[in-house]
Amino acid sequence: MNHSFFHPEKQYGDSLPVFEHEWEAIAFYYDYRQSQTEELNELCQFYNISLDYSRDSLKELESSTSKASGNCFWRIGICR
Repeated sequence: MNHSFFHPEKQYGDSLPVFEHEWEAIAFYYDYRQSQTEELNELCQFYNISLDYSRDSLKELESSTSKASGNCFWRIGICR
């Protein structure tokens, strides 16, 4: 099997947003982090979990939501 066509680092780079100015990137990623944090907090409220971003609280959230969503928060680096 020829894998010479597969370059995940290039595919990843192709999907990143491009900004002309640094302040545009700062604003974009600030809004992105805010929306992700809000979504995470909504999940916690739905599953009645107190989230303090410790490893234990993220594992509790993961165990509550893993069957429904398949997310794995502590393995992807949100909690180290």
